[in-house]
Amino acid sequence: MDYEFPTKVNGYHYLKESLIMVLEDNSLPSNKMLFSTLADKFNTDEANIDRCLRTIVDKMWQSLAKVGLFIERPTNREFIYKCAEFVGRRDVQASVYDILLRPD
Repeated sequence: MDYEFPTKVNGYHYLKESLIMVLEDNSLPSNKMLFSTLADKFNTDEANIDRCLRTIVDKMWQSLAKVGLFIERPTNREFIYKCAEFVGRRDVQASVYDILLRPD
């Protein structure tokens, strides 16, 4: 199955960094901590992080619903956690991991 992860969307980089954080720590920080960390790293504000993540979640969740990850549109937090869980699974094709976490 082909997954479309729109790498040109600003939120892609925030999502990518969020997934790396979750995969490294095996937990998802609160939105406040997550957005604050991302805002510091990318030199932007938390509202921009939230808005961009909402945009990429809107673009991606329907594709991932096809493989049973979502039924309804998830919150940013739910989406990040579920994607990290999905990417972290060993039985998932390596290409999904590569698409999300490949170096720029």
